[in-house]
Amino acid sequence: MMSESGPEAEARAWLGRLYGAEADARTLAEFRAWLAASEANAQSYRQLERLWRELPAIDAVDRSPVVAVRWPRRTIWAAALAIAAVVVVLVVKPFDLGLARTFSTEVGEIRTVKLMDGTDITLGPRTRLTVRVTQRNRSVALQSGEAFFSVAHDPNRPLTVAAASTEVRVLGTKFDVRRGPSSIDVAVDDGRVEVADRPESGAAHRVDVATLVLVRGQEVSAALDGALGAPRSINPDRIMDWRSGRLRYIDASLQDVLADLNRYSATPIVYHDPSIGRIRITASFSVREAQQILDSVAESNNLMLQQGHSEWVIARR
Repeated sequence: MMSESGPEAEARAWLGRLYGAEADARTLAEFRAWLAASEANAQSYRQLERLWRELPAIDAVDRSPVVAVRWPRRTIWAAALAIAAVVVVLVVKPFDLGLARTFSTEVGEIRTVKLMDGTDITLGPRTRLTVRVTQRNRSVALQSGEAFFSVAHDPNRPLTVAAASTEVRVLGTKFDVRRGPSSIDVAVDDGRVEVADRPESGAAHRVDVATLVLVRGQEVSAALDGALGAPRSINPDRIMDWRSGRLRYIDASLQDVLADLNRYSATPIVYHDPSIGRIRITASFSVREAQQILDSVAESNNLMLQQGHSEWVIARR
């Protein structure tokens, strides 16, 4: 409950809470409800946050909000998107050596975990990963979703990221790992990373492990069984576009595209005909434009998009 009344006073109180340390999940939910309650609330907060950002910089004051508010255009499908929701920054306390910590995000939630060694891990929506730090290494297991890693250089403790049968190994760099339904995608923003077909448990003696070294502006896709594709060139400045809800695909399967969209939408998009998931897509779009993209895909592939009780269904005409 706010101690002051009126949109302007409440906006000031919310600003203090969101830029402070008390913005837990319940606070974020209350803030979104207050923001959606009236246009006056939204306008008051927008104006106040703009003034706050324009103030002269003060040492030791972080002007990055715990919640980054966006103002999406409303469309029928986009109304279900949660990308307008939150960007959370979580500073992790020192790890007990060897202790695993698991972090996860909800639909539309983006969270940056700041490890005490200086490493930042930005989790995309509906992402789950586990971090373990020991005296000799730093390891991450990506169970689902997508994450961007800005790794603090430590020659004595390499960082490895495991996703299905693919492993990424670095000493200090910036890169992105996405775990999709049919592949693992690794893209490098800065530095060098080693991508390997990770031996399964008990197979450490294997000598046929495939390994690639990627540099800035390169990415590779690996099958879930670890088979590596050929490296390809990308624009490294676009690797983090997903943080603002922009998705880019080159000859991707519709299965992978829908898997990404479903991480931003509270209303899932499904299909029951496996051949639909194999349709290839090359596109660049905001998640708020998803309805137009899906309509275009449906039109060009003789599909139809139907709204069910709790999901959208893509089917053959």
